[in-house]
Amino acid sequence: MGQNNFRKITKKEFDQIIKNDEGDYSDFISKDGSGTRIQEKIVEFANSEGGSLYIGIDDKNEKVKKGGFGFVEDASKVIDAAYRDIEPRIENLEHEFLSYNNEIIAKLIIPSSTRVHKTAKGQVIARKGAKKVILKGEDIKILKYKKGIDRYEDEVKNIDFDLFLDSKYFTNFLKIISFSGSKEEYLQRNNFLYNKKPRISAVLCFLDCPQSIIKSGIRIIRYEHQKHSRKYAYKRERVSDDDYTIEGPVEILIRDTIKKINEIMPKYSKYPKEAISEALGNAVLHRDYYIQNEIQVKIYDNRIEIVSPGGFAGGITAKNIFTHERFCRNPILVRNLFLLSSLEKSKTNRLNQNIGEGVKTIQNAMRRAGLADPEFEEKDNGVIITLKHANMESYENKILQYLRSNSIIANKQAREITGEEDKEKIKNVFKKLLKRGDIEVVGNPKSTSEFKYKLKDKEINIENKQQTIKF
Repeated sequence: MGQNNFRKITKKEFDQIIKNDEGDYSDFISKDGSGTRIQEKIVEFANSEGGSLYIGIDDKNEKVKKGGFGFVEDASKVIDAAYRDIEPRIENLEHEFLSYNNEIIAKLIIPSSTRVHKTAKGQVIARKGAKKVILKGEDIKILKYKKGIDRYEDEVKNIDFDLFLDSKYFTNFLKIISFSGSKEEYLQRNNFLYNKKPRISAVLCFLDCPQSIIKSGIRIIRYEHQKHSRKYAYKRERVSDDDYTIEGPVEILIRDTIKKINEIMPKYSKYPKEAISEALGNAVLHRDYYIQNEIQVKIYDNRIEIVSPGGFAGGITAKNIFTHERFCRNPILVRNLFLLSSLEKSKTNRLNQNIGEGVKTIQNAMRRAGLADPEFEEKDNGVIITLKHANMESYENKILQYLRSNSIIANKQAREITGEEDKEKIKNVFKKLLKRGDIEVVGNPKSTSEFKYKLKDKEINIENKQQTIKF
């Protein structure tokens, strides 16, 4: 066994491995665990978002106790036995052997696969949190859509073809692109038909109201942020009476939604239009249409959230979306909208970028406007794109301004005055201010929740709520 995949680890690194615990991306199993269990865990990760499996660490509360192999060769045999009968074979599976306390731990690094894998027993297993989920029938179909093995936009829909003949939008579309043939001829030439039946992509692109067949509209919801009478405190956000549903083919969905946002949101002009247009385009073009639900556009006082049905696809995650090679869930929809955009004389009217450019376009537009980068999150089988009307620098300024008239500040107060709900993000702002030397920690807090900060070089008497400036 070569030295490239064998190394000794320190107690600190071992403790960090244990600290990661069992979850979406990490799991443990003792060397005495059955080959079947090890194989199941490999398949779980491969069918999900990938992860690391440590063989030789107990997966019980006593996992810090002994459980490793005596020799690398023994660990290799267990790995080979578990890996051999997985169908189809998992590509790019990596491993290394970690030596700790005179024992060998085998670490498997399992990538998120572009294929659907089965155990030797024929089971398709995915991972949700620290639990395995056995998939059958419809669930396997959904997994194939998510991985891009099958595409829902290619499925045929048994509907009356006269809907296309009667579509005013389709008639106008053919005029715009200067196509002189029949509607059926255009659909046939451009892969919108299969055995003379329209695909889902044809329904979404060309019918006047696809939503009568597929639930695929956009719902705009306006939220209000109500202040308490007490300074800097806020009530829980509540929905206002403003609620709009946009319907129509793909192009109209995006254009009409942008128009409606412009009408109902006074702060819209402060957001870069290019960012909103591209974010909406991404949601409409890359959503999972198999999930019969609307896209939701949630407008708050300090942010816009666009919730797109279906999770990330093709190996893209919230962590790698800015760097991962692009994946296109609905290439026919993308190609059709790109055709329309390419005919626009004005660049500001173009609705989508080339594949791979959309996320960068949103990010660059927000940065040019001096705003924070867009945030992406997968939650409840949906992707949330958040555009915030704030940036880290403004958070810093608000905290420093608060401290100029108040002795101390904690994470809670900082969240109230910035409108930022994420504790970790505010914690990072404090870290930056600490590193810069603008603030310092008050006292000797025992836990993270007790941390309070003051301007550097100020002496605070917390008990008497007095402060003395050092000169």
